[in-house]
Amino acid sequence: MAPYIYYGPGVVYAVRGHVARIVCRARGSPPITYTWEKNGRKIYNLNPPDNGKNGTYVIPIVQWSDVAQYTCIASNGKTLGDMYKSSGRLELVTPTVVVNKSITIYGSKGSDPYLYCGVRYDKKVNVTYRWYFAGDRIDDSSWRYKVDKRWGRLTISSVSEVDNGIYRCDSSSGVGDFSTTIELVVQAPPYKTTIPQVDSIRPDSVRLLWKSGYDGNSAIQYFRIGVKIPINKTEHTLPQHVMASGLIKKYIVPGLTPYTQYQFRMKAVNYVGASPWSDYSAVIQTREAAPSYKLKNLKGTAVNENTIEVTWEDPPKSTHNGILRGYYVNWRYQGATTVDFRTHKVTPATTRKLRIKGLIVNSRYEVKIQMYNDAGAGPFSDLEYIKTKEGVPASAPRNLAVKNVSSRSVVLQWDEPPQQFWNGDITQYTIRLWEFDKKDQVEQRVAKHDGAAFKQVFNVTKLKTYTQYTFEVSAQNSVGASPYSNDVQVRTTEDIPSAPQNLQIVDQFSDTISVNWVRPREVNGVLTGYIVKHWKVDDQGRRTGEIKQEEVGGGALQAGITDLLARTRYMIEVAAKTNAGVSKSAKIEGWTQNVAELPGSPTVLHFLEINATALELNWQEGWKGNSPIIEYYIQGNNETGFANDHNSEWFKALNVKDPYKIYNLPPVIIENLIPATTYRFRVRAKNKVGYSSFSTVSGDVTTSQAWPWSPPDNIRVRRTQYRGEVLLNWDPPPRETWNSEFIKYTIELQENGERGNFTKFTISGIRGNTKRYRLTSLKKYTTYEIKMKTVNQLGDSPYSPAIIHQTQEYVPEAPPSNIRAIGMSGSSIHISWGEVPESGRNGIVRGYKIFYRLVQYAPQDFIEIKLEDVKQYTLKNLLGYTRYDIRILAYTQIGDGVRSKHLQPYPRTLETKPGPPSHLRFPTVTSSVVVVTWAPPEMTGGNITQYRVSYRLRDDGSSKLVTRPTLALTRRSDSITGLSVEKFYIFEVQAYTAEGWGEKVSAEIYTSQDRNSEKPERPIILPISDSDITWRSIKVRWAVGRRRNQPIRYFTLRLRKAQGAWETHPKPLTGDDDELEVWDLESNHLYSFEVTATNDVGTSPPSKPSPPVRTLAKSMPGSPREVRIRSSTPTSFTITWKPPFLADIETTITKYRVSYRIHEPNPSRNPDYLDVFLTESRREYLITGLHEYTLYDIRLNAIDAINDNLPSYLETRRTSAE
Repeated sequence: MAPYIYYGPGVVYAVRGHVARIVCRARGSPPITYTWEKNGRKIYNLNPPDNGKNGTYVIPIVQWSDVAQYTCIASNGKTLGDMYKSSGRLELVTPTVVVNKSITIYGSKGSDPYLYCGVRYDKKVNVTYRWYFAGDRIDDSSWRYKVDKRWGRLTISSVSEVDNGIYRCDSSSGVGDFSTTIELVVQAPPYKTTIPQVDSIRPDSVRLLWKSGYDGNSAIQYFRIGVKIPINKTEHTLPQHVMASGLIKKYIVPGLTPYTQYQFRMKAVNYVGASPWSDYSAVIQTREAAPSYKLKNLKGTAVNENTIEVTWEDPPKSTHNGILRGYYVNWRYQGATTVDFRTHKVTPATTRKLRIKGLIVNSRYEVKIQMYNDAGAGPFSDLEYIKTKEGVPASAPRNLAVKNVSSRSVVLQWDEPPQQFWNGDITQYTIRLWEFDKKDQVEQRVAKHDGAAFKQVFNVTKLKTYTQYTFEVSAQNSVGASPYSNDVQVRTTEDIPSAPQNLQIVDQFSDTISVNWVRPREVNGVLTGYIVKHWKVDDQGRRTGEIKQEEVGGGALQAGITDLLARTRYMIEVAAKTNAGVSKSAKIEGWTQNVAELPGSPTVLHFLEINATALELNWQEGWKGNSPIIEYYIQGNNETGFANDHNSEWFKALNVKDPYKIYNLPPVIIENLIPATTYRFRVRAKNKVGYSSFSTVSGDVTTSQAWPWSPPDNIRVRRTQYRGEVLLNWDPPPRETWNSEFIKYTIELQENGERGNFTKFTISGIRGNTKRYRLTSLKKYTTYEIKMKTVNQLGDSPYSPAIIHQTQEYVPEAPPSNIRAIGMSGSSIHISWGEVPESGRNGIVRGYKIFYRLVQYAPQDFIEIKLEDVKQYTLKNLLGYTRYDIRILAYTQIGDGVRSKHLQPYPRTLETKPGPPSHLRFPTVTSSVVVVTWAPPEMTGGNITQYRVSYRLRDDGSSKLVTRPTLALTRRSDSITGLSVEKFYIFEVQAYTAEGWGEKVSAEIYTSQDRNSEKPERPIILPISDSDITWRSIKVRWAVGRRRNQPIRYFTLRLRKAQGAWETHPKPLTGDDDELEVWDLESNHLYSFEVTATNDVGTSPPSKPSPPVRTLAKSMPGSPREVRIRSSTPTSFTITWKPPFLADIETTITKYRVSYRIHEPNPSRNPDYLDVFLTESRREYLITGLHEYTLYDIRLNAIDAINDNLPSYLETRRTSAE
């Protein structure tokens, strides 16, 4: 068969310097032989020799000279008829370039992206393109796919997530075959996030936690937060772009309103767009915060002189920040800046007025009010100044004195009351006066106030002569009168009296005339006597003899004129006399009788009045024998079984001389009788002639019982072991002094106080057969005057001589007085105090002790400062703007006294620079962006107003510190961008008060995209030992395993009592802390603890709760203190203690008793205690020989000198295990 060429050579494209193959294929029989021509000339010198023999002519390195027409000649014989020719041409083309071997193309969901094959050919070359996806060739006839035949470009319509993947483009041409890959990434807006969860709810912020949905193949740039307030159905979107990392995203939403319901939703934003909003979270309510409103429109009015009323507006509900519980109304005297405001709580919150009582009259007060709820009190209102009404003067006029006295007037002078007690303007004075013993007959005078006078003077007229008057003065203003002043007593001066009254003759004898009279109607002074004159007169009344006179005493109302002539007429004249002169006279005539003879006996003896030691005896006078009776002689008899014979013993009862000179006699008083004794009496009279016979004996009369005459005797005082107690012993009084059948005793104690103050008390009703008495509840170190008296049903004996006794010294039972503490600076508080009140001093105060501690956290142990006898001290090196609990006690040589209570309000140091912020962490860190967050400082130092963040590269210190713009108080996070990749930075945060920028808190961070994103491992609570437990505190220790290449920024400790709710301990902890002593726990209660660790990524799961730990039992007053029981080995307990406070026992400890037994759940089966007695000086004891891991009841108590058991300390503890 003749040869024919069925393929090639055609046009061949080649690249200079590359190999070129010109292919020719023919068929024929016999076999074909190939020869080649270039531009019509046969090609010789083939290299290699067989080049082209198989139909393919190869040019190893193509040059420009190779561009030509090539002819393929196919033959299978020697004749031309057996040959066949076909020509082609070799053309040079530019090299093919693979633009992209493998690239990534991004397309938005729903768009029509282009995919280029990425191979660039010479335009002269024909190229064939084929596209593959997921191993399958793409059908370019589909409506979604379109391939540009010329350029090989693939267009995909309306891409979605199913189009994500690797595409391969195969291109074929005469100059070679090439393949490239293109990754198509279809990007979409993010999918909806999860519904945010809300925790860490605070008054003004919450923390949101959420997971983002599918990110749409585009990194989420930030999140937006939507906020809804259900109560008014308002919605808004927070303006800030929230950046959060980690699987569970977290963000603290600031600036919320306290005690308000909120819902939150999220949406994510990437480069494509935003996701749909998530559903709203459940409704939450922010915590309460102190009210934020400053009350306005305060109005005050005076109700009366010591009461004002203040009213105020209804504050907007939006400022309540919780359930408004009420108001604090604070007031104080205007200008008294060193005096603390007094506070009154006003509830319920609907009440908006208060009457403040007990104020000072006519005084201005400054009042301020603040709202409060369960979270605290809000700001104070501006001060309102209110003045009470005028009141009656509170103080009496002073220094009332008598300036001048006459018989009818008294000039008084006085000082006006102290001006501060006027309570208004003094207008006049009321002078009140009365005669002695006639206070029910009061007279008044009115005197005008003389404001220009140094002393007020007033002349009281129209008084009685020589009369004792009492004067008082009261000041008056427009409201009323003051109390009356202390009174003064004065007697008007004497004057001449009026004449005696009712002058009459009583008896006329042979040589004597007796007259009597009545005192002058107007005595006008002290009667110093009466002048009695007499003279003889004739029948016509003319004086016939000389005038004789005598003077009798001023108390006399009778006179006997003697040595007269018998049967003679006399004129008698009587005048009264005072120191001022002699009065006019009263006159009367009388006649003497015949010659005198013996008098007759008195008759009809009888008794008018009888008492215990005296009686009044009366009789009828017998014949006087024409002569005055000059003596009455009275005898008495008290014999038992009186027989009235010559053997009867009579005693002289009374002898009355010159009875005629005594007015109105008989009767007479017989004294010095014995109580409860039977008497009888007889009387005889005597004149100048002689005695009469005795009268008939009177009837029997018995004196009544009387009060005792003598107190107990030989009184002795002896001390006891108790310092406020003494034992009193005495001997009974003689029996004859009782004056009754039965007696009792009364003890009077008079306490000698300072400045003339005396406290007196009496113990009555002690039986007569008692000879001792125990006086208890006496004040310590106090001097007492002790007296006794005997008592019966009729009265008391005189007191015994006073015995002076001082009780024993002891510890003070009261704290110092007038304790004041004032902040002097940001680190000091000045304290001053006064003496311990005498009633609680109990001895000589040797000095004082100050105890102080922080108030901010749970109370810890006090710091103690011992001082000598000083009354002021300044605490230094304190924390700024911090409240302190300060207490003071006094001590004597016996020991410490009672501590004072804490001051109200707690004293606080002044504002200072704040401490470092707490809880510094970096929740977001990328290669160029850092977000830093923090919490307020533990020690604020005052009112924080702003924060600032600074940062610099960590190097040798030469890099410049960059300080960010200051942030408001509510901003506690900052986002820093534009940082260098993979560099260490040091960040610092400071807080600011009015005193300046405070301490810095700093931390180091490394900028990297490959940041570890794991939270810390769960911490471990370490076992709590017995030595870490007291009755009000427990020391907790913890440890952390792997920290996951992230520094722990801080720890958080939580605790709960028994099965109660978990509570977060308020003290901020750092990442370096590994222990905390938790104070203010209740004694004898179970507590559990757990700890979380927080790094920049988040917070670890809580540690496993510690096994419940029981605080120690608190000691009872009088029992040993600070008792600690430790099981040092499985078979022993070590017990340590401190002695009881002396103020709780008031006795002397001589020994201690330690008792123990195995504990039985059934009390009826409890065995007896085993007792061990220890000396008073022991403070520790080791109990051995116990069973391991066994419960024991342990009891410890002190014993005093009389073997009385003092209160016990009881505890049940288990021995340790092997």
